[in-house]
Amino acid sequence: WKIVKASESELVPEEELDAAKSMMTVVWVSDNSPVVDLQQIFAANSLTQDVVSLIAQMRDASGLYRENYKVSGIQDAAITPSATGFGLISLAIEHQMEWADNINLIQASLDALLGEVEGFVAAQNSQGIFASQMTTDGSALIDEYSTIETAYLVASLKFVQQAMPANAGEINQKVDDIIALVD
Repeated sequence: WKIVKASESELVPEEELDAAKSMMTVVWVSDNSPVVDLQQIFAANSLTQDVVSLIAQMRDASGLYRENYKVSGIQDAAITPSATGFGLISLAIEHQMEWADNINLIQASLDALLGEVEGFVAAQNSQGIFASQMTTDGSALIDEYSTIETAYLVASLKFVQQAMPANAGEINQKVDDIIALVD
C-alpha cells in the first residue's frame, strides 16, 4: 500500500497506514483536491446507496435474491446463488456504512440457505453445489448445478463474515455451516 499526501507528495508513515488499508482513496494533486475529493466521496456514497436500494428490490420473500429486476410487472426472475451473494454483500456494506441495521436480513438469508425457512429449501446436489437457478420454494428451476454460482456465493459469504463485528457469532457460525455443506 502506498498513499501519497496530496499537499506534500510524501509517503505516509507505516504507522498511519493501518487506518487507510480498508479504504481505497483517490488522491488529486492539485490546489482544489479537497473539494474534488469531497465531491467524489458524495457521488460515490450516493451511487452506492442507489445500488444497494436496487439490489434490495431483488430480494425474494425467502431472503434470497433474484437474478434481475423487472421495472414493471411481476418479479418472477429465478433466484440464483450469485445474486444472493451480491445481495449479502450489499447488506454487509449497508451495515458497515451504518445506513441500516440489517443484521436480521442477513440472518434470514443465511437461514434460507441452511433450509431453516419454512417452505424454502435451496436446491443442492450431493456435493453441496447449489442449483444455478431456483424457484421461490428453492427447488431447481433447471437441472444444472453450478460450481461458479456456488463459488460466487461462498466468496460473498466470506465477505459478509469478515465485515461483521466480532460479536456476530451467530452469523459467523451460520456462514461456516453453509460453507461446510459445499464439498
